[in-house]
Amino acid sequence: MVNNNSDGKDTKEFENLCIAQMKSMEHDSGHLNELQKQKSELIEELFTLQRKLKVFEDEENEAICTTKYLEAEKLKISERPQNDAECLRLKKELELYKEDDMESVYEALQTEIEFLELTLAQKDLEEKK
Repeated sequence: MVNNNSDGKDTKEFENLCIAQMKSMEHDSGHLNELQKQKSELIEELFTLQRKLKVFEDEENEAICTTKYLEAEKLKISERPQNDAECLRLKKELELYKEDDMESVYEALQTEIEFLELTLAQKDLEEKK
């Protein structure tokens, strides 16, 4: 009977050990499920960030292309007055107007000088009388 009691004690210990292991496994399983859930959420967030990154990269490439295009246009426009026949013609015409305007200004100033000289001469004559 001593043997039987020992078997009962061993069985009880084995049962307790099994229960402890089951509880541990349940706990580990719950923890594993939580980790799996976090992993899924992180993977979803990663995919979202990768899509956003792709959009930003596409926008950056578009901005780079637009910048290069605008720089080329700027260069063409800056060279146009030196090469374009219409621009050259208008530039010459503008210079003629400037010369004409300067001539008009010169004539107006010359007339004013003559008027002032006459006024000054009259004053001198009146003072001498």
